[in-house]
Order: sequence, then C-alpha cells, then structure tokens
Amino acid sequence: MFFGCDILKLLIIVNNHNSIGIVDFCASLRKHAREIEITAVCGSDVRVSDREAIKTKGIALQVLHLDNIECKGNRQYSVVEGAVALEKKSVSNLEDGRTNPITKIISRIVNVVFSSSLAYFFRERRICHKLEKYKEKALKLLNDLKPDVVLSISDRTHDYIESSILWAANNCGVKVLLPYIAQYDKDAALHYRKTQDGKPLPELRPFWPFSVYKAISYTVLKERCYQGLFFQAPYVLNAHRKSGTLSAYPWWIGNGNSDVVCVDSEHTARKYEENRVKRQKIVIAGHVSYDDVYRSHVESDAISRKLVRKYSLDKKKKLVLLSMPQYAEQGYVGWERHWEEIDSIVRNASASDGNLLLSIHPRSNVSDYLFLEDEYHCRIVDEPLSKIIGAADLFLASNSTTFHWAVLCGIPSIALRSPVQFLFSHLESICPVDSSADLRSAINRILRSPPISFERDWMLLSRDRVFDGRFSERFIELIRVTCNNLA
Repeated sequence: MFFGCDILKLLIIVNNHNSIGIVDFCASLRKHAREIEITAVCGSDVRVSDREAIKTKGIALQVLHLDNIECKGNRQYSVVEGAVALEKKSVSNLEDGRTNPITKIISRIVNVVFSSSLAYFFRERRICHKLEKYKEKALKLLNDLKPDVVLSISDRTHDYIESSILWAANNCGVKVLLPYIAQYDKDAALHYRKTQDGKPLPELRPFWPFSVYKAISYTVLKERCYQGLFFQAPYVLNAHRKSGTLSAYPWWIGNGNSDVVCVDSEHTARKYEENRVKRQKIVIAGHVSYDDVYRSHVESDAISRKLVRKYSLDKKKKLVLLSMPQYAEQGYVGWERHWEEIDSIVRNASASDGNLLLSIHPRSNVSDYLFLEDEYHCRIVDEPLSKIIGAADLFLASNSTTFHWAVLCGIPSIALRSPVQFLFSHLESICPVDSSADLRSAINRILRSPPISFERDWMLLSRDRVFDGRFSERFIELIRVTCNNLA
C-alpha cells in the first residue's frame, strides 16, 4: 500500500539509451506488484522509435518541451550582437591605423579575451532562461501526476529534462531514486574529454585558451573539478549552479538532487563514498540483470545440455563463453584495427580444448560477425548472455561488467586486452591476458586446473546479499521504504 492506496506511481526520466533499461525493468516489476502505474518523461529529442517502444509496454509517455522558447531566447542575442558590433567597430578603427602597433596588439588580445567571455556569459544566461521555463513545466507535471517516486539513471547529466524533473521532485517532496545500471569511472570520463592527441578539450581547461569568464568560473567551481578540469563547459555548470540543479561533484553519480543511490555491491559503495556520495544515500541492492544470471546459475546443467544439443557441440569438452569486445562500437579503435583484434582473439580461442561460444552485444550487428563461424570452430549464440552464462566453465571478456556475472556464478574468467584502463583488477578470479596469442595456452591451463576459491571476490561483490534471484522483490520493497520515509 502506498499512501493509503494500492497503486504505486513511478515516474521515469528517459534521456539516453540506458534509460530504456529502466523502462523495461519497471515494466517487468508488474509481475511482482499488484498494481504499478508507470509514466515516462522525455524530451522532444528522444527518437520516435524509442517513444513508440515505451508506449507498447503500456507505459504513459509525457514529452516535456517548450513552446516558442527560441523567440524569447532571441532577445538575449540582441544584447550580445550589440556588444559584438561595438567590438568589431573598435577592431576596425584599430586596423585603420588610428593607434600605435603595441596598443593595437594589446587591444586585439583584450578583444579576444572579452569576446570569448561575453559569449560564454551569454550562453550561461540562455541556459538559465531555458532552465527556468523547464522547471515551471516540470513542477506542473509533478503536481499533476503526483508520483510516489522518480527514477533516473543519473543526477549529473545537467540536461533540461533530468535537471528540471529532479529539481521539481525535490520541491514537491517526492523522493528520487537512482537504480544501479552501469559502472562509473571518472578516469574513463576524463579520457572521453580529451582530444586524439591526449590533450583535454579546450573548453574544459580553466586557463587555456584564457578567458576572464573561465578563470572566474574556476574560482567558483574548483571544488567540482577533477585534475583541474571542468566536468562540462563552465557556462553549463554556472547556469545549473544558479538554477539549483548542479551536482556537488558531477564527476560521479549520486552527488546531485537524488535521495537514494543504488549500487550493486559493497565494493561499489566504497567507491561512491570515496567520490563524495554520502553513505546514508547509498543502498546495496544488486543489479537488475542478476535475477537472470542467478537462474542460469541454478539451472546450469540443464542449460549446458541444451546448448550442446542446439549448437552441435562436443559434449566431452568444457564450455568457453566469449563476450565479444566492442572495440570499434565503443569508439576505442577504428574498424580495421577492431577486426584484426577480433580475428586474432577468436582464432586463438577456438584453437583451445573447449567448445567456443560467442555472445554478441545487442548494440552490435550480429550479421557482421557471422563469418567467424565459417572461419573458425565456434558458434554465435542467440540467447542473451545473462540467461546462459551460468553454464560456462570459462568466461572471456574485455573490461566488461559481465565479469561480475561470472564471478557470482563461480566461473573463472580471462580478461582480454583493453584499450582503456582495466576496471576489475580487484577481482582475483579474473586472469588478464594482454596478448591474444597467449589465449590458447591460458584457456587450456585454466580448464585443466583445479577449482579456485571465490570467497574474497564474493565478499567484494556482496554475493550473499544480492545474488538470490529476488532483485525485483527487493527493489519494490526499497521503493516502498523510500516512499514511506518522506522528509
């Protein structure tokens, strides 16, 4: 029962592809709760196909957008255009030779500095203006819908939809809960904010290229910087700071307008604390995928027999399951290098003593990988990885959270080469193999070795607390407790 009625009202923020995962999960919760009413809210930039997919799940959809906002925003441009016109006139006068060369150089430098600062200031003002309009819309939406809880994958995106909804929820006394969807790493985030030659993006560097605006912004935002860099453009951060929607430390999820921050394990909880998330906000809940993984673990023998029959495997050999790396799909390397790596990995893994099955990520095009079946002795599975991983004797992946699945099932793993920092060195049951040429010997060695102990890894992943096939029930109970603990 929620607030005297038997209807649980969920409002889900949909602002990127991971948000769709929350939508799917919440739709599945109806199997465990008598009545759940779900509404998703998104911006007009969300793809029509995604909107239709949401509706087909029986979920109401609200599109939050502004009417004629650009007309109002244009008034801001007139101020800048006037200032820019004056600057151009000044430069023109200088070029006419009405002053000496040194003064001309100094004036040009000043013009560049203040022109950049003025442009940043204008962008900040424009974002502030739009944020206030979105906040009005969001406040009305929450007052109309009266949700019991708001679900979001993040509290640090600083877009118009997420920021305004979280702000409105805070003002309406509605709790915001962040389910644990993906692993976060600020060094990985830093990597994405650098150019190809390894230099930070200029807009995120406080002092180069120099502008008065960025320098002043640094004095205000320096506690929110990491390695001396802004998380986003300073005019975005300043606008959200003034609007009351800025995360206290945007380099890590959980430091913004949220009340409950879910994590999958005690190890993750410690990382969140180290990155300034308050411990009282953190709840160890597991991961939505764990229920499928648990069932695959419990039913591993039956699944193994099914896989042997379906894919015509040698029943005398052990099962090696490879989660295909997405080097190119994730933008780490070009496609030519990607296929060289994939070919080498599969060629060497298929030469081992095990049955090799390949699992292709949903974001990849399976047809692009079919040639591997013809060239090497392996098969591509059509089952979701989470539903069969428990049947594997050995698991291979590259820097993937699916390593957690294997560890929870008590399956040893091999970590393939990763083009970015490896995030799972804390797990002892994972064996890194940097060169695919060493895969065959590594696979055979592990398949022939006696069982290893997973006790330390299980403790880090809170296995006793989260690996029981009851994540959905536990999550519903968390929502109930969250709703009943309104401030």
